[in-house]
Amino acid sequence: MSQLSTRIFLGAKLAKDTSWQKNTKEYTNELFLAVREIRAWPEWSRPYVHWPVIDKRIAEVREAMRSGGEMPQDAIAWAYQTAQAKGTAYDAAHVQLAFSMASVLTTSDLFATLLLRLCRSPEWVQPLREEIEQAAAGGWEKTSPYKMKLADSILTETQRVKPLGVLLTHRYATEDVTAPDGTFIPKGALVASNMSRMWDHTVFPDPDDWQPDRFLKLREQPGKEHSAQLVTTSTEGMGFGLGTHACPGRFFAASNMKVMLAYLLRNYEFERADDGVDAFPHFIE
Repeated sequence: MSQLSTRIFLGAKLAKDTSWQKNTKEYTNELFLAVREIRAWPEWSRPYVHWPVIDKRIAEVREAMRSGGEMPQDAIAWAYQTAQAKGTAYDAAHVQLAFSMASVLTTSDLFATLLLRLCRSPEWVQPLREEIEQAAAGGWEKTSPYKMKLADSILTETQRVKPLGVLLTHRYATEDVTAPDGTFIPKGALVASNMSRMWDHTVFPDPDDWQPDRFLKLREQPGKEHSAQLVTTSTEGMGFGLGTHACPGRFFAASNMKVMLAYLLRNYEFERADDGVDAFPHFIE
């Protein structure tokens, strides 16, 4: 997942760079070790140690902009162009680590859960493979992931059963608020979205059951063709947030996971190596 995300964000070269992959995949764990490492450099040089890689890419972007040549299609170029257009400075390394942090952790959690589920229910592997072959007929294109409706349904159902957490989209109240039901939220209070509606039997029949085609069937109902998708946000599906604060990278994440799923199912056979219990969110009673 990290390599696939890096291919989009940073281009083909760094996607195969083992040093960069190690840093992005282990960023959270390696953060304090990195602080220790950088302290080995003279204090005056610490802000500049990481710049040679970035400088080389920015030089390529500048040359392409100057000569009208082909622009690198990666997030370094996009962020640089955006910063130039707005007349603002930005730290390229911080931007890339933020991208990696957002794209790798969440998608890896969902994708790993999906693989465990498929190992529990291998009867869904063949239908997925057939769909993948149909989507890729004539060559793999940008629109191919959108044709994978069963894969989208399985990912959506997997996220419904096990989102990243029970409470998401944490916010601090900026002023006193009284909710329609009379609940008073004082300024400064920490609030969050409760994911329990995704397991509400009045919304989803048999909510404890993992039904891979649940959302595929919903999409077949009139008026729900576009509302029962992984990237669609609603009060019934807040895995990617809601409203103006919904995850802007969810479209990238959805395509990313479908491409990865297609690659794995077309090239590998796999099974669980243990009899462990699948992970589920835990409520605090």
